[in-house]
Amino acid sequence: MKRWFKVVFCVLFSFLFCFMCIGYAEVSDVLTISGGVELQEPKQVYITRIVSTTGTVDHADTVPYTSINSSITLGSSASSVVTMTVEVKNNTNVRYGFNSIRFTSEAYSNPNIIVATNMTRKTVDSKGNITDNGTIIEPGQTITFVATFSYDEGKTSPSTLDSIINYEFLPWTDITADIDVGLASDVMGQFQNILNNEVAPDSYKQLKDQMADNQTADRIYDDYIANFDDAYYLDKEVLTNLFGADMMFVHLNDKEVEVKVMIKEKNVTDKYAGDEMVLYMTTHNLQRSGFVSYASPIYAAVFANNGTEWIQIGDMYTGRGRINGYDGGYFSDGSFDTESWASTQAYGSAKSGSSINQIIATLN
Repeated sequence: MKRWFKVVFCVLFSFLFCFMCIGYAEVSDVLTISGGVELQEPKQVYITRIVSTTGTVDHADTVPYTSINSSITLGSSASSVVTMTVEVKNNTNVRYGFNSIRFTSEAYSNPNIIVATNMTRKTVDSKGNITDNGTIIEPGQTITFVATFSYDEGKTSPSTLDSIINYEFLPWTDITADIDVGLASDVMGQFQNILNNEVAPDSYKQLKDQMADNQTADRIYDDYIANFDDAYYLDKEVLTNLFGADMMFVHLNDKEVEVKVMIKEKNVTDKYAGDEMVLYMTTHNLQRSGFVSYASPIYAAVFANNGTEWIQIGDMYTGRGRINGYDGGYFSDGSFDTESWASTQAYGSAKSGSSINQIIATLN
């Protein structure tokens, strides 16, 4: 009996010893790392690093793949800005381009602070040919861009913004093209001709009378006119007659897209005693899409009557505006809020993010 017990004990002990050795080897394999560790670079466009910041930045962390989680604080001055210089790499074999700045209101704590970049989207020329003048990242290449945070129309409180912002890049072929400055200038020139009765002897009166027709349900707050989808049909008819049907459409990506304009009476400068008007123009569909709640680009130009004729004040400016309802509400789409229009480029002494009033004020 004792001999049998010894045999069994030896067998069990041997088995247990082998099991413990194997188990220890397994644990050792998990806990012990020998040699180097190779990190796999993502096969897509991604932010490699935040190169530098200016102003008060409490933290700025990259979030896969082209987003930044940050907390910034602006100063007390309405002209205060915070900037981030960001490096982006295209680790694919496809050409990419900048498409949009995207964020949700849940991850953007302060609507009184806006963000803009020095990147642009691709455009088409007046003949409908796509040009390579947007922000491009070729396969395997790296670029840097600057994101600028500033107050929206001088609203200096609150001064802190916590946000997660996606600086979106798409394959170049997937980005819809915007109308270029040359085509927009043609529309601006036609508008000046309308104001000076060069289109027809009474073109200004036609425009003014229709703008002042406050009997229409879609225009009850201010004197303005637009050819947006929900606009009064007589508004669209007058604008088409004055601008010409050919100028109201542009060929984009093998299809015709309507050029949408809004003309609004607005005192922008005190330099002239006469009337003033602002012309806004875009080919954006004015519908929210995913995270996007802004229409861009929206071109804007200011015109004033100097007592002799209507003249354009300054240049044509590129910006963006918050999408809203045509009647001024914020719960439906179809228009944009002209009061939220902010420059997406720097013009002279006016900083990116400036309102049209702030830009024109620098010219007075």
